[in-house]
Amino acid sequence: MDHLNKPISIIIFCLMTHCCWCQQTICYGNVETYSVDMDERSGRGTQDSFYTWNVVGNGYVGEIILPEAGNTNEITIDWGDTPPGNYTLVVEEINMGCFGEQKRLDVTILPAPVSGLAPGFICREPTTGEILDTARLDTGLSESLFSFEWYFEDMVLSHTGSFIMADRTGGYGVVITNKQTGCQVLDATTVAFSSSASAEVLVDPHFGEVQRILVNIVQGTGVYEFALDDGDFQDRPEFLVTEAGTYKVTIRDKNGCGEIVLVANVLTFPKFFTPNNDGYNDFWNIDGAQPIMDADVSIYNRQGQLIAHIDGRAKGWDGSYNGKPLPSDDYWFVVEYVNGLQMNTVFKSHFTLKR
Repeated sequence: MDHLNKPISIIIFCLMTHCCWCQQTICYGNVETYSVDMDERSGRGTQDSFYTWNVVGNGYVGEIILPEAGNTNEITIDWGDTPPGNYTLVVEEINMGCFGEQKRLDVTILPAPVSGLAPGFICREPTTGEILDTARLDTGLSESLFSFEWYFEDMVLSHTGSFIMADRTGGYGVVITNKQTGCQVLDATTVAFSSSASAEVLVDPHFGEVQRILVNIVQGTGVYEFALDDGDFQDRPEFLVTEAGTYKVTIRDKNGCGEIVLVANVLTFPKFFTPNNDGYNDFWNIDGAQPIMDADVSIYNRQGQLIAHIDGRAKGWDGSYNGKPLPSDDYWFVVEYVNGLQMNTVFKSHFTLKR
């Protein structure tokens, strides 16, 4: 190129057009090669000339790469994560310290298809391992606007729809092509096993003022979260409660393979009662006993004499023995019941009768 007199010619390898002087349209993430003065010095450009390249446009984050030979009249641009939009490629020749004419090329970057492909899970029964459901891998894109080529590991699959039902664990991929622009993206994900839980619920300590409901996962390959009654789900498999009653514990697989509901029975007992026929605290019994627990309560005085025997679900003890009121004092009790693990359990403590 003669200094300052001869215009720079740009030879562009266009992706989507046959015209190398018109605006270039490329796809997001493309790598493109650009050059000038390739007809001089065996393609190395004008003698004693140095070429500077620049991309103008907000958001450009690509990389300009010079060839290994060090020629400055030819570059490769890895557009990388440069956002879709309009940019300008500018090249300027410098010869003997003097600047030559600039040449510009407008470049439009088209967006790549945006896929919603997420990890998939094949659901199986937690105790037997029986397959209950396949995994749905869904791009979320329209089949009228995009085409799809699916892979499992390194094998091309015959399926060409926007989603696929996966029945094997491993790596899946899909090449998505915009039918109008030709822009492509490769999206990949994995498929693994998951399951609902096989679990049990424990309550500890029995009859405590604050009791812990603890979930123990017996079997299952899922990732679980837990909710008490209608509360929010949490990752921690335990809850603290202070009131007697029946609590519903829901155990849900985060991977979408189902949930189970278990029941926790929480028992408490009054620390005192006042059998004075005023309608308040006139009877004593444990709180929260359910039929399935088969609770049986025995009450003793300080000397260890059995003075009452009551059903844990009945109205309770009225503070009398053989029809006569007993005095204010501390009394002991023993509760025999079936816990949440279907085990016979015994609890002993004491309470106060106040007159």
